[in-house]
Amino acid sequence: MSQMQKSFYDELYRREKDHWWFACRRRLASDALRRYRVKTPGRILDMGCGTGAMLDELCDLGTAFGLDISATALSYCAASGHTRLALGVGENLPCRANTFDGIVSLDVIEHIEEDGRVLQNLFRICHEGALVIITVPATPWLWTTRDDRLGHKRRYTRPLLLEVARGAGFEVVKCSYYCVFFFPLVAAVVSLNRLLGRKPDVRDDVPSVNPLLNVILSVVLRAEQWLMRWVNYPFGVSLFCVLRKPVAPANRTSSADRKSTRLNSSH
Repeated sequence: MSQMQKSFYDELYRREKDHWWFACRRRLASDALRRYRVKTPGRILDMGCGTGAMLDELCDLGTAFGLDISATALSYCAASGHTRLALGVGENLPCRANTFDGIVSLDVIEHIEEDGRVLQNLFRICHEGALVIITVPATPWLWTTRDDRLGHKRRYTRPLLLEVARGAGFEVVKCSYYCVFFFPLVAAVVSLNRLLGRKPDVRDDVPSVNPLLNVILSVVLRAEQWLMRWVNYPFGVSLFCVLRKPVAPANRTSSADRKSTRLNSSH
């Protein structure tokens, strides 16, 4: 692992639990699992778990498992008490088919060249009816040197993400842009830098934030996420997607028959 990668995980571990961006993103994923999930409790995988803050929250929803490409990241998870951990890559997940009742993957697949193969793997390892929660950076026009530094392969549009998800076999429960309220400011900064021919030297991958500003940004993003329960935003800095593995018609019929049998036997 390069020194830059180690530095990133060090910063992430120190800051992600309280940092407005990461805290709000975790809450968005947790709320979606509670809102849309059919089976509870269950086995939930955090694919690309990083240093483990999302795993902490998933433990309240079921049995949490973490997978990451980085042994350094997993060492931080282990230091926080997590034991169900595995080293692996998204294109070839070391998991058996039909294992998980839910999967979370936050800002991961944009780092992987074969994102369609990753989604196919997620489809394979989750049960019928299971939810898969994904976030990715959005709007290719917003590409900056930070995307290069973080090793992004792409920024997504909503149609592109839906194409990849449906191509893997998933049903789309919800797909919306988010970080909408900050979009005008981000777009203005990117535009100004391009106009001036400036390429900002981004030294901190997880920048520190003034505590008061951290609270303000958290409140704004949580308000946006609350509204997102009823609307899909047409633009934004990121994309949020809730997918479901379809239940096979034969299993739907079998489930309905069992329910009918239980109802009849109760009379």
